[in-house]
Amino acid sequence: MWLNRFIDDISNWDAEPPFMCISLDLRPGPGGRPSAPNALRAAWANEGQEDLEKYRTFGDTIELTGELVDEAMRDDTEGIFLVASAQAPTEPRIMSLPIACRNDMRVVDRPWLFELERTAYFAARPVVTVFTDREDTDMMRVIFGERESGDQVEHATHALQKLHGRTDAESMVGTPTSFGGGHAWNKIENIVDEHRNAAARESAEAVVDLVQENDILVISGPVKSRSNLVNHLPEGLSVVLREDEGGFGTERERRAYSADLACRVQTEAADQLASSVLAGDYGELVARGREPMDMMFTEGRVARFVVHEDAVTHWGDHMDARLIEGQHDNWLGEALWKARETSAEVLFGQHPPVLHDHQGGIATLRW
Repeated sequence: MWLNRFIDDISNWDAEPPFMCISLDLRPGPGGRPSAPNALRAAWANEGQEDLEKYRTFGDTIELTGELVDEAMRDDTEGIFLVASAQAPTEPRIMSLPIACRNDMRVVDRPWLFELERTAYFAARPVVTVFTDREDTDMMRVIFGERESGDQVEHATHALQKLHGRTDAESMVGTPTSFGGGHAWNKIENIVDEHRNAAARESAEAVVDLVQENDILVISGPVKSRSNLVNHLPEGLSVVLREDEGGFGTERERRAYSADLACRVQTEAADQLASSVLAGDYGELVARGREPMDMMFTEGRVARFVVHEDAVTHWGDHMDARLIEGQHDNWLGEALWKARETSAEVLFGQHPPVLHDHQGGIATLRW
């Protein structure tokens, strides 16, 4: 997808170091305005004090970033990445995002991949949201925070809609207790049920056509409509039921919901793998911490690399844009390059022992 292509582009950029790498969360903060500009100024003041000469090269980049942030906040943008080289500090490579990233700014000898890889990992899991009621079934597949595809199935409401507790068709023949109407009422009720089942089958077929392997499927809507749809889905298809009959809100709210759910599921996947590794489920095919990991990367043996997301320094998010100091920036920054060069899968999680006991990174090995 586009974010992975941007990472590839940055990774293959043939430019002279150093590089200024910026990521900003443009979502509104507690005061209703994004806190990213304040985070950027604070990071500039804090980092610049350590190496004034190096940072002075990118003064124009910071000014340009401020202008880009103002422009991005007027669009449907929640995050922005910017990478500039010392050769052309006012000609950065930029990626605007419909999803959020964390605040970060640093000047480094190689492009800083951590925030890019972290955001790509959390956003890469596709989510299909389905809202169904008696009128229609609406579907949307979201990946990397954007609508990738969708579908809508309209139902024949004249045969499904209840009027005063009965369908239109039922109202024509009275109630079961009316004189001579019981047999006709039962017949019409069966017809109505068949219409409802037919509508559910059609919707289920559309859902199955849309959902791909590894997608997260979420179904919302009135209980009866939701249950009827689920009952017509193939066995083995995993479904998350959303207990909200009102649907997913606007398209932007729906995309935000999907991105947030994908992030939570991806975090859980990384934490489950980390827990399994530390529990001994992988035997000796593991590496923990900097020195063992460096050796395994050199030998090309790393299969899956689990990184704790707070093992490196950053400046928080839209709700709390303060300095969060990490202890493992140098080795994890290089480790992500090694993972890319050896085609190792990278996962980002929050399992505490990974951070506190293993310098922020553990891995499963190929052999």
